[in-house]
Amino acid sequence: MTEQTNGMVAAFLRLMRDREKRPLVIRYLAPTVTALLALLFAALPMIVFRSVGGDSDVHSLFYWQHVNFFGEGTRWGSLQFLQNATSGNQYLGLYRAVTTLYVVSVFFFLVGAALSVLLSLSAIYLLMTEEKTEKGKRIGRIFRVIAFHRGALLIPSAMLLIPFLYHHLLAYLYTTYQSFQSTARFRPIDPLILMILLFTAQVFLMLWAKNKEKGLDYVIFCSFDAVKE
Repeated sequence: MTEQTNGMVAAFLRLMRDREKRPLVIRYLAPTVTALLALLFAALPMIVFRSVGGDSDVHSLFYWQHVNFFGEGTRWGSLQFLQNATSGNQYLGLYRAVTTLYVVSVFFFLVGAALSVLLSLSAIYLLMTEEKTEKGKRIGRIFRVIAFHRGALLIPSAMLLIPFLYHHLLAYLYTTYQSFQSTARFRPIDPLILMILLFTAQVFLMLWAKNKEKGLDYVIFCSFDAVKE
C-alpha cells in the first residue's frame, strides 16, 4: 500500500478507537451496508409467482427482472415483444408497462447504491480529516450540497426500496392486462420486508447518533447545525 493509503487506514482505525466518534462511523457506514445487503437480497432466490397454472420455480429478484425484460431461451421478454408488436396488439400496454417497470427499477437501484457508497465514504473522510485540508474542504462543500441535512442521507436507501416493489407491481400488471390472477409468493420472506427493516434501522441509527454528533466540536453538517462553542 502507498503511504497515503497507509495514512488513511491509520486515520480510520483512530476514528474507530474514538468512543465519541465510533457511533458516527457506524451511522455513516450504514448506507453502504444497506446497499450491499440490497444486492444480496436481490440475488437470493426468494420469489415465486402463482397463477392458474400453479407456482413457478423460486428465483431471485434479479432473475425475474432479467427474464421478463430480456427473455430466456426461446421465451421472449417485454423488450422483444415491444419491438415486434403491432399497434393493434392487445398486450401492447402490458409490454410497455413491464419495460418501464424494469428501467425504473434498474435506475433506482444503480443510483441509490452509488449514492449510498459515495455519501458513506465522503462522511467517513470528513470525520477523519475534519476539513483541515483543501481537499477536505472541497469534499465538505460538495457533501453538504448533496446531503443538505442529516435526514437526506436516508434518501439513497429509500431509493433502494423502489426496485423491491418490482415483483408486486409485476404481478399486478399481469393480473390487470390478462384474464387470470397472478400473485407473488415468498420463500422464506419477501425481500421488500427485509429492505424496509434495514431502512427503519437506519432511521433509528440516525436518531441515536444525532445527539452524539452535536456534542462534538466538528460536525459534518456544520453549515446547517449548531456546533458546540
